[in-house]
Order: sequence, then structure tokens, then C-alpha cells
Amino acid sequence: MQTAQRTQCSGLVHSILGAQCLLLDVADARSIPSQLAYAEANRGNAPAAAQRMIEQAFAPCPVLRNEHGFWDHPAMVASDLNMDWPEWYARYGYQFATSTMADDADGANLLAIYDETGCCHLWEPLPPDAGAGWQLQSIFAADEIGPVALWIRPAAAAMECAA
Repeated sequence: MQTAQRTQCSGLVHSILGAQCLLLDVADARSIPSQLAYAEANRGNAPAAAQRMIEQAFAPCPVLRNEHGFWDHPAMVASDLNMDWPEWYARYGYQFATSTMADDADGANLLAIYDETGCCHLWEPLPPDAGAGWQLQSIFAADEIGPVALWIRPAAAAMECAA
């Protein structure tokens, strides 16, 4: 006999002959914390599958900025905003970096527009200069410095760029 019920983590718990299996809807950002927890718990006994789940959780996706020009990757939306971001990304094998609107070549003009309108649509953040492989994770506002772009790349890519 099979039964299924939806969980809060956007997955289905299936009972098949008395055994419970969790099927995550990995297209739903709300499942990312459960997906990452499952991957961490199974790194020892299923490392390849765990790595695929981690890569899928942080996979690039379309950047659809909101009315103010900000955006978050689904992995960011589903996480705790007060965490130690570099440590969190390192735990999953990613390097973390930021770039700011102020550091942009046209930063002074862009910041003046941002200060007047509260929008950063005109800013097209560039990845950090240190090598290739960066993917955007978030565009957000920091109180002291204005708009910031958060970037990640696999730690292996960072090692290749350093060589």
C-alpha cells in the first residue's frame, strides 16, 4: 500500500510497505534546506549523490530582479540571513566573494541614482577579478555601502585559477 503526504519542506513523504521515503521537489526553493541537510547526512555513504544534490541546490538560475533591482538565488531565500556566509558556502565546497556598486567604474553616478531612487536596476554587477567560474547569488543593499553583489564558485575552480 502506498500513501503520500506533503511536508513543509516541499517534499512528499511516501509510505511504501511501511517504509518512509522523502521525495524532495528540488524545483521548489523551500526544499533547499532539506536537500542540503540530506546531502550532508549522506556524504559518507553516498558522496557522489550528495555532491549532485549540493550542486543542484546552488545551480545557476535566471536573475529576475525585483522592482528595486535586487535579487536572491533560491538558496539564499531559503537560508538564515544572520549566518556566517563564507563558512556556510565553504561547508558545501564553494568560495564566497562580494562586489559593490561603489567599486564599479561608474560607481559614483550609480550610487547617486540609487540614493535618489532606491533602485539599482542600472547596475550590472561584475564578478570578482580573481579568476573565472563565479555565479551570482544575490544583489542586496547594505546600510553602510549601498548595493552589494554576492558571488560564489566551486572551491575547485578557485584552486585552478590560482595554479
